[in-house]
Amino acid sequence: MNYFVKAKLISLRRITLLIFTQNIIPDNIDFHLYIGDKRKETLKIIRHAANLNVNFYELEMSEDYPFGHRCFLYIPSYPLQVIDNSQAIHFAEAETLFSCPEISFGNFYTPENTTFRVWAPLSASVILKIIRDDQHFDVYPMSRKEKGVYEISLPGDFDNVNYCYLIENNGMTRQARDPYARATTLDSQYSAVVDLNKIKNIPYKYPKTKINNLLDCVIYETNVRDFTEGKHTNIEQKGKYLGFVEQGRTTMKNHPAGLDYLKYLGITHVQLNPILDFRGVPDLKVNLGYNWGYDPISFFAIEGSYSSSPEKPIARMEEFKMMVEELHESDIRTIVDVVYNHVYEYFESDLEKIVPGYFFRIKKNGMLSQASGCGNDFASEKPMARKIIVESAKNLVELYDIDGFRFDLMGLLDIETMRILADECRKIKSDLVFYGEGWNMDANLPEGEKACSDNAALLPDYGFFNEMFRDIAKGPTFHDEIAQKGFINGDVSYRFGANFIFHGSVINHSYEPKFVFAHQSINYVECHDNNTLFDKLTFSNFEEDENTLYKRVKLANALTVLSFGVPFIHMGQEIGLSKYGLDNTYNRLYVNNMNWEQVDTNFDMVSYLKMVIELRKNALPYLKLNTGKDIENLFETIYCDNGLLVFYSDKKEQLQKYQKLLIIINPTNANQTFHTDEYFASLTLAGESEVLTKNNLIPPISFNILYVK
Repeated sequence: MNYFVKAKLISLRRITLLIFTQNIIPDNIDFHLYIGDKRKETLKIIRHAANLNVNFYELEMSEDYPFGHRCFLYIPSYPLQVIDNSQAIHFAEAETLFSCPEISFGNFYTPENTTFRVWAPLSASVILKIIRDDQHFDVYPMSRKEKGVYEISLPGDFDNVNYCYLIENNGMTRQARDPYARATTLDSQYSAVVDLNKIKNIPYKYPKTKINNLLDCVIYETNVRDFTEGKHTNIEQKGKYLGFVEQGRTTMKNHPAGLDYLKYLGITHVQLNPILDFRGVPDLKVNLGYNWGYDPISFFAIEGSYSSSPEKPIARMEEFKMMVEELHESDIRTIVDVVYNHVYEYFESDLEKIVPGYFFRIKKNGMLSQASGCGNDFASEKPMARKIIVESAKNLVELYDIDGFRFDLMGLLDIETMRILADECRKIKSDLVFYGEGWNMDANLPEGEKACSDNAALLPDYGFFNEMFRDIAKGPTFHDEIAQKGFINGDVSYRFGANFIFHGSVINHSYEPKFVFAHQSINYVECHDNNTLFDKLTFSNFEEDENTLYKRVKLANALTVLSFGVPFIHMGQEIGLSKYGLDNTYNRLYVNNMNWEQVDTNFDMVSYLKMVIELRKNALPYLKLNTGKDIENLFETIYCDNGLLVFYSDKKEQLQKYQKLLIIINPTNANQTFHTDEYFASLTLAGESEVLTKNNLIPPISFNILYVK
């Protein structure tokens, strides 16, 4: 073939045509529009330019392009050319022509019939493919409705039937799963129809503790698999949804394990690494792979590798719902980590197969935006992209009764989507919580539209991971600076910053306020990303022995839980869990597991975290103060020459149980003293002490609370 021809739709009535050929093209040539095998019209030539072997034409139709049909350009002496309509999704008229966020998509089951509905506005044809078995399938052409919606209703009972779509775009047919399907088959090969009433009918259970806002939360991040997969417990369904909530499980030394461990700690919310369907782990042969879950392939279907019966599409759904409700029975709420900022393998994603070029951000140079670092950025600001995000979140609340969302790389999403999502979800459940990673990234969005912490004032209901808390408390996080110390590591020059983060990052102490409300500050020193706190300490405090490092872990945990804001603890942080110095373990088999043998060895550290959580929940009501105005004058801050950081308050109205309160933090390796004019007692692991003293001995590496009743 010694020619190349490309016909492209550039507006509703204009087509550009490029012909690369050595053949002479006559001046009086006619170009004809064909719809299917029928000639529609001869096109008007608006412009023609030629240079050597290249001929360029701009052609005009008498009517708007007929979407939903196979359209060809006839050029004499050449085969029929498919007209590429992929740019139409970016036309100025596209939103009016195609957007339909009010329409519901997916499959809609009843015992009598099932309706299938998909949005494919540029497609010439959509065919429903019903999978009968490995060798047999049936196909049903779907009818095109307004706005580029394709739909078909089939009589009969389709419960547990598998299916997919055959989507024709620009002359190419690709097989795609249903992006709105709630169920999927083994290893996500097909979508599946299930009777959602089977999930909805699983009894709802209600946590006892009331949650007014994020300040009532003590969040514990974990992973369904990592929490129970490890050795040294009698948990039976290790790494599974139902194993997560087995009752009465213990370690080898009879300490609580699994669900009973979470209850022992007293946390209010468990944050789960992604449980929506992701790549990287075979559903059945799970030991062949590991992944945290940040490679999403569905915004609706539940991950199968955590299920005891992943070959049954409904099983994973039932088991996850049962897990959530068993947690509720134990007064623990569930937060799901959701990944709406990108998908796994953009070109192979179902959304790209169905509506090419729509769901992902494109830079001005025509290249994909890749601020996520994962090859693509989801275009949350577009109406139909926003719709699938909001509907996904609503589905998790309505079908699975979850209690909150942690948004991965939230700064890549737009503010309006986040506002709508929260409003719509709270119509279903009023005490939901919302927070995420608010890094200000190169999101290819205007600065004022990014859901990042710089715009916290525009998202007052949302919390943001506070990287200032993290880095002031323990020093810089990333690997090239990991040896640098922070406040809890013993660098007392950080005590001015420690004063700032203690006050929820809402007071002008050494730094401009970062947040409007304390509930926006997710206080953390460790999460699944990067090194564990203990591993960080082995670099920054390499000269100290293991027991000293564990004291620093306890100090960090106390500072995290007993500061204004929202405490966030990563699984194993309480016992000084190590990942062997590794900082990016998203696909490392077994490295991320909870070490239950270490729970036995360091159970005093577990009890210490339990104690500080108990203090926060029941003894220190001032930690529920939320505004800078309320927080600002509660404590007087004292910076001592010996390195102590002291907070003093005599505001009985806010302290409630106490006339006066002293918080004394000693990050140094030495005993220190702090003299008071009157006698103070101390709050300890055993409760309120009856020992009164004026010359207070402050142990090294310690968080101390003294009081006057």
